[in-house]
Amino acid sequence: QLGRACPWEGLRDDRCGLAGLPVTGWSVEHGDLRIAHFIGMHGLQVLPLLAWWIARRRLPQETQRHLVFSFAGSYLALFFLLLWQAFRGQPIVQPDRLTVESFALWLMLTAVAVVIFKRKEGYS
Repeated sequence: QLGRACPWEGLRDDRCGLAGLPVTGWSVEHGDLRIAHFIGMHGLQVLPLLAWWIARRRLPQETQRHLVFSFAGSYLALFFLLLWQAFRGQPIVQPDRLTVESFALWLMLTAVAVVIFKRKEGYS
């Protein structure tokens, strides 16, 4: 296969003999859009479950709403970070410094939002 492009490139790396993560087959050699797709599609399950869990905490309605919107925004940001990483051709297991710093910023902003909304209602 030397010199031939893989017809499934970006879809199933294991068919072309390229390295991939066990079970998922996500590429460890280049960016892979399937990771962002996986996160985005499972957001349809994660966010309603998270909203249900927050509702069971018996917090004030406004705090519940703020927490759900904060997590939804954070989840959307995670999706776009993974999409951005894939478009830049970076494998999930070898991000560059800018990507690591972006993920750290995402994590920090998510934590700050949760703390702010919890303290705003007196539940710290």
